[in-house]
Amino acid sequence: MECLPELNALGLPRAISGAFASVYQMHGSGKQFAVRCFLQNVPDLENRYAKISECLNSTNLKYTVPFEFIARGIKVGGKWYPILKMQWVHGQSLVESIKKHLHDKDALTYLLNEFRQMSSTLCSHGIAHGDFQHGNIIIEGRHLRLVDYDGMYVPALHGFGSRELGHRHYQHPQRNSRHFGAYLDNFAAWSIYTSLYCLIQDNRLWARLDAGDECLLFRYEDYQQPTQSIAFRYLEHHDSVVVREASRTLRALLSTSPESIPPLGEPIVDRDQLLDLEQPQLWLPGFANSPSGSTAQAEPNLRTAFRDSLAVTIAPPILRVVDEEQDDQKWYQTMPAEPQIPIRRVRPYSPTYTMPPPANPPAKKTFPPLQPGWGGMALVWGLLITMIGSNLIYNATHNVGSVVPDQIMESAAQTANRLPDAPNNFRGPQKLAFTKPA
Repeated sequence: MECLPELNALGLPRAISGAFASVYQMHGSGKQFAVRCFLQNVPDLENRYAKISECLNSTNLKYTVPFEFIARGIKVGGKWYPILKMQWVHGQSLVESIKKHLHDKDALTYLLNEFRQMSSTLCSHGIAHGDFQHGNIIIEGRHLRLVDYDGMYVPALHGFGSRELGHRHYQHPQRNSRHFGAYLDNFAAWSIYTSLYCLIQDNRLWARLDAGDECLLFRYEDYQQPTQSIAFRYLEHHDSVVVREASRTLRALLSTSPESIPPLGEPIVDRDQLLDLEQPQLWLPGFANSPSGSTAQAEPNLRTAFRDSLAVTIAPPILRVVDEEQDDQKWYQTMPAEPQIPIRRVRPYSPTYTMPPPANPPAKKTFPPLQPGWGGMALVWGLLITMIGSNLIYNATHNVGSVVPDQIMESAAQTANRLPDAPNNFRGPQKLAFTKPA
């Protein structure tokens, strides 16, 4: 049978890629198939799928779809690689279905009950899908279908290890490759069920907790640090008692190991031992609850607001720039009452702008006139000796005698006599004669 792949805008096969395989939608003979091409070499992959196929065929669950493992499925570079051929499921993902029926409580309640029934059925047969998440749960009409069986556990695989850890926004933070058993779906089932249950009570939570971005109401960060989680803190201070209790139940599961988490619907032993969480203090207009289902205004995103509030209270202060051309009496009124942010005032740039002089310029420093004493006398005589030395050197070089000119001595005496504190015993000019030695 000849099959052709679904193409993208560039004319290439459209791939839906994950961490373990890429899926291609194939068309042939009026039918559609999903072909999974594996991205990693798993030595026991064929053995695993053989045991999974045998278990699913014997149980005939309505939530699974038939598949066929083909060891020589695709040839690349002269070498054969395995593929998985599965029936293509037409429908919407869990996230898409929730968005479509977000304001329809009856539809969400039906979806909640169907999910609970599916989780209970798998658990009764000792089967775990291994990756409960929005992308692997398809709503086809009024029925739920599961796809992607790479991490599935069946009783025949007891003693094997886990090949994947599932989507991080749905799995227990302590889960690792050693966890592989019928309990694998328990925490993810509780997480999905809690999200649906809370949305039925208050559909505004979808926008307020920023759901739909590869997650429902909870994220991996909420599981890692539940006491600091905006989701848990907000839900456990919600107006609805059932929302508060549902959130508290899920948080209690984070204090136990993945293999100890009970199946969906069974009582939680340690729930009442949890410490109460503080109510989040967010600077949001309209943070108080309004009537459920109201869409008059866009709901605030509490996750973004919470991150912003942490940035204000924990991160280094942010300088808010204020235009100094505003009225000095009014500029401060534009600042919010809280949180307090330091302000740096700046002037607008202008090519002709010059800095004004300071209001109170410092007094100009003045220095008293030079009052020479013996230092001045030493300076004058130093100049005189330099001139005489230069004359002696010249005469010695040219083999002539010389007498220091009278003008030089008279000039030096006049200069010294004008000094205010000249010594009284200065005797004026004296004529010195120097002759070249024979």
